Amino acid sequence: MEVKELAKRLGISHQMANRLKALGMPTDSVESAQDWRNRCLNPLSMKQNRIDGNPGLRRNVEAPGANMAAYHEHKRVKEYYLAMQAKEDYERTMAALIERAEVERDRVKVEAILKGELMRFPGNVSGKIASESDPNAIHAVLTVEIERTLTRIANRVGRI
Repeated sequence: MEVKELAKRLGISHQMANRLKALGMPTDSVESAQDWRNRCLNPLSMKQNRIDGNPGLRRNVEAPGANMAAYHEHKRVKEYYLAMQAKEDYERTMAALIERAEVERDRVKVEAILKGELMRFPGNVSGKIASESDPNAIHAVLTVEIERTLTRIANRVGRI
């Protein structure tokens, strides 16, 4: 008996019948093949023993194109909802963005704060440095004043 004919009678594909033949399934009759399958195969690997009850056979298959109107309607609804979701994502993204004019205004404010504090720095530190001759003491005075200046800048920028 040919493998394709045996497969058709067993209700399996000819590819599966060839795999089972390679595993040792006899191909001389349907009865011997079925007996071998019952003895040697895992019951869960057979279509009739599937948990969901799906035997793998086509039932109630309509002719192609018979239900195309419903298909197109479902596709239209799906595309509509995908477009609505994309629109919502776009609006959410746009709401989270900051306007360029606002960023430019804040940049000008930060620039003014930085310039003012840095221009004040030499006046704050020159009197203290002039009285010092030790390089370590000058370094300490500069470090303290730089930290104060940066703290003032951060506090003023943080209020913007």
